Amino acid sequence: MALPATDTFTGTDGDLLSASWTNNLNHFHINTNGVILGVNDNCNAHWNADSFNNDQYSQITAVALATANYIGPAVRVATSANTHYRYISASNQRLLQRTIAGSETNLAASTGLSVNDVMRLEASGTTITPKYNGSTDAGLGAQTDDGIASGYAGIGGYGYTTTRGDDFEGGNLGGGTSVSSSVSSSVSSSVSSSVSSSVSSSPSISSSISDSVSSSISSSRSSSISASPSISASVSASISASVSASPSISASISASISASISASISSSVSASPSISASVSASISASISASISASVSASPSVGYKNYTRGDYAVLPTNYADLETAYSAQDVIDVATCNDTRVNQSATGEYAIHEYKEFANVVPANNECYVRWQGQTDVDPSISPIYLQIYNNDTNVWDTINKVPLDYGDPLPYAGSTSYYVSPGANVDFDLTASVPDLTNYTLANIVSFRVYQYAP
Repeated sequence: MALPATDTFTGTDGDLLSASWTNNLNHFHINTNGVILGVNDNCNAHWNADSFNNDQYSQITAVALATANYIGPAVRVATSANTHYRYISASNQRLLQRTIAGSETNLAASTGLSVNDVMRLEASGTTITPKYNGSTDAGLGAQTDDGIASGYAGIGGYGYTTTRGDDFEGGNLGGGTSVSSSVSSSVSSSVSSSVSSSVSSSPSISSSISDSVSSSISSSRSSSISASPSISASVSASISASVSASPSISASISASISASISASISSSVSASPSISASVSASISASISASISASVSASPSVGYKNYTRGDYAVLPTNYADLETAYSAQDVIDVATCNDTRVNQSATGEYAIHEYKEFANVVPANNECYVRWQGQTDVDPSISPIYLQIYNNDTNVWDTINKVPLDYGDPLPYAGSTSYYVSPGANVDFDLTASVPDLTNYTLANIVSFRVYQYAP
């Protein structure tokens, strides 16, 4: 997505907020096409679909207010801890508050606002400024506080009853995004990944991601399928696949990604690719008389299709990305080394997408994914996502990410998950187990992608 972030909270009463939100404390839900607190207590949430500069704002319209029941915008919200600044109002009182690890401090207080007032909170350096209807809130005033330096835009509140907000907006002050320092002269993310997959009676996938990453994918088909990819802000990736009785999948992704694919096919097929924000890739294939690695109108065992690109807005479908891996790209990522294929991105998403053939049958439709790598853009600034395309709902399902928030509804996340960012240029593993691929295949093709937003 791209800033400013917006949400009109349209939906069915009682629904939780969309996947673009992470609940830091308790939860909110939809009510009368607005947002309302889900419990009679403190509630806080942040917008997770975009990264924000330290100087940022959040605003929301107070469409209904009740006594001692508050709602309003929040800034510099932590990824998981109950830490934030918030500007909240009930019908009888409004507050400017700072909360650090659950310890709450009132910075200013005054009487309540009115229904349909637009509440806005800005954080610029150490100046925290509450506004409503376009002007600084004279009753509270701009406050100086250095307790919280960074985070995400979000919303907060206290109480329950009928207090309700609508028309959220969050963004960076100054109208743009910039990063003062980066690994090179500009901010970009690259990912290298390695994927190995073997398929037969039960498929499994393992993958890895790194900020400066090399990735490889290998798949061997016998009694099971496994795949491993990797992602990084600067990434190299390789994929190798060997196929026998059953299909296998391998892939890699990175914000800046290098990738290569090599395939040799006889009784087995091997291919290796990689992806990055700045990506190059190559493919080489030697084929015996019994198996062909070429793609026909009807994909079959051994089919692989790897693409990459940088996009201002995340694609919502599984169409091929703007740049296909070249034959040389596939060669370059055939092994995990310092030869990388890069996909550069600045102010956009660096994406690598992998499509593989999986011989899914009722007794052979499980997938295990392992993702390993590193990034040169700290995931606490810009999270890394591993996703699989759901052909039933026509959306990309997140199966793991780093860092993982405690409230994230990720039913497939494996045992290796990071609730605290591992940092930049540090190897890490992510795993996911998809017990049933029924909704994730179309003509026996499974689509994965790894991406990171480059501020």
